[in-house]
Amino acid sequence: MDRAENTVSVCIMAQNAEKYLRRCLDSCVWANEIVLVDGGSTDSTADVAREYDAQVYTRPFDYFAHQRNYTLARANCTWTLSLDSDEQVSPELAEEIQQLLAAGSPPYNIYRVPRKLIDHGCWLRSEYPDYQVCFFRTGHTVRALGRMHNPAVLNEPCGKLSNAILHYSFDDLADHIDRMNRYTTLSALDKYERGRRPGLAYLLARFHLTFWQEYLLRGRIREGVPGLMYSVVRATEVFAKYAKVWELADGTSSVDIEAERARKQEADRDILADERQPDLIRDVSQTE
Repeated sequence: MDRAENTVSVCIMAQNAEKYLRRCLDSCVWANEIVLVDGGSTDSTADVAREYDAQVYTRPFDYFAHQRNYTLARANCTWTLSLDSDEQVSPELAEEIQQLLAAGSPPYNIYRVPRKLIDHGCWLRSEYPDYQVCFFRTGHTVRALGRMHNPAVLNEPCGKLSNAILHYSFDDLADHIDRMNRYTTLSALDKYERGRRPGLAYLLARFHLTFWQEYLLRGRIREGVPGLMYSVVRATEVFAKYAKVWELADGTSSVDIEAERARKQEADRDILADERQPDLIRDVSQTE
């Protein structure tokens, strides 16, 4: 596809997402192109995407940032909107983007977009606006090559859009806890390799501070049981992450650090060798 001026590629990461992927894709039919990278699904995720004429690629999932960079590099249009398969573009946001591009050359190359967290069917207003760097001129942002959801690397000013992406984050409490366990292991490995070594006092303090910050200061107390559950799991997530760092330092973790380090280095080499990656990712990798 030629990069005609002010066309939009929606780029989606997905894995085993068939039960909610249509909600995401239905919200993107206005775009010029839909790109979906399947991380190795065992369900019909890829088939569902093809129903929407999406460009479907398969890349075995290794790390979030690597998968995101690979997905973004598959865009063929001048503008990219980056989504996860459990997100949905609100009609208001779709209209705002189309009006922005129809008006001519936008004043910024990168835009932050507010995101609404929907948990147990409720919009957690205390989490809003939770701005995400997810709409930008293609090639103008990448993710640093950590294991988890690394923030976007920016080298220029950003604008802000007014309307939101809807994020249907977790199916239920069990899903939240399951993902928390997997995500905290990856995050702990990043922090361990950066030299973090938390002790007993730090672990205790982080759990309690996180809970009260989430529940009282951020106002989740006003959101009933969903707000309470989210606050408890969030505090547990922070505790688990640093407790796993402590285990790695103490030598009691079941993770084979050397094997994991070799796996990460291989993943780094793989994504840096992708000829479609913008030069920005190589500049970032030299400073990590």
